[in-house]
This record gives sequence, structure tokens and C-alpha cells, in this order.
Amino acid sequence: MLADREEIRLRGDVKSETGSIQFRVINPPNLPTVPDAPNRPLLLLGVLVLGIGAGVGTAFAMAQLKGGFPNAARLEKALGVPVIGSISQTVSAAQVAVEKQRLKWFAGASGGLAALCLLLVVIEFVQRGMA
Repeated sequence: MLADREEIRLRGDVKSETGSIQFRVINPPNLPTVPDAPNRPLLLLGVLVLGIGAGVGTAFAMAQLKGGFPNAARLEKALGVPVIGSISQTVSAAQVAVEKQRLKWFAGASGGLAALCLLLVVIEFVQRGMA
């Protein structure tokens, strides 16, 4: 009834303003169920990929700026003078255990990030289906 009343009011307003022009509302305006823009699932995945790319790029840049040489041959090539000796790095069992623990934390955080992104995409599709 409310929609009919609104349609009659619209017709009356248009009739009084236009005079001899006929105006009839065929389809009343409605709200769309799907947003026009942006494509949120694609946006979420794009932000995830850009974030991971920025992290990898930052780590690579920091490694390049660190200023170390992995072996004596690289040092010799970079400086152009013969290298008499080098000091090797020794890693204790405790350091290996710490590195393994850090790798586990990193893998867990990466998995959590991927799971959270997937959850957000699923929530977006569920909301679209319910709207």
C-alpha cells in the first residue's frame, strides 16, 4: 500500500509540473544486492599479494644493504685484492633450535594470514548471498 501511495504521489507531482506529458512509473527504484564497486574478494586478494610482495621486497633490500660477503671468493672479487684468510661461522645447537622455532612461528603466521584472507572472502560471498 505504501508503494502504491508513493507511486500516486509521484504521478501527481509530475502531472502538476509537466502539464500534458504522461508519466508512469514502470519499475520503482530499488537497492541493488551487489555493490557496484569495488570487487571486494578481488580487492582482498590483491591487498594480500601486494602486502606479501612488499614484505619480500623489503627483506631483499635489507639483505642487499647489509654489506656482508658469503665467502672469501666474493670478497676477493669485490675488492680486487687477494684474501689471505677468512673466519667461518659456527652455529651451535641452541642457535639451530632458535632458528627452527622462528621458522615455525613464521610458517604459522603466514598460514594464519592466508586463513584470515580466505575467511574474509567467504564472509563477503555469504553476505552477498544473504542480501
